[in-house]
Amino acid sequence: MSKKPRKLTNSPFRYPGGKFYARKLILACLPEHNKYCEPFAGGASIFFAKENVEHNILNDKDESLMNCYQQIRDNVEQIIKGLEGIPATKELHFYYKNQFNPSNNLERAIRWYYLNRTSYSGIR
Repeated sequence: MSKKPRKLTNSPFRYPGGKFYARKLILACLPEHNKYCEPFAGGASIFFAKENVEHNILNDKDESLMNCYQQIRDNVEQIIKGLEGIPATKELHFYYKNQFNPSNNLERAIRWYYLNRTSYSGIR
């Protein structure tokens, strides 16, 4: 199996303690490899910034985060459609955090993504 080229990008998430600002330094230290494993993925800033390789493994204790990554991988268009037009407000943040009850993994991912993108922007 050959490398799948992909456009290098930023993590879609805001994540406390992330490696976003240390990416260039960390990438300069990575040896050439064909397997990449990030056991405490979090925002996965290094994964998104590096070249893709044959085997990529992301893991994290946060099951909702991992579900969100899987849904982005498998159902990105549905994630986009589900989030389209939803404003970032205190009221909606409260609703998604305390009242919304997702009925499937796609809805769980949409909820997690919304809360992540609005939690650290100072609206709550």
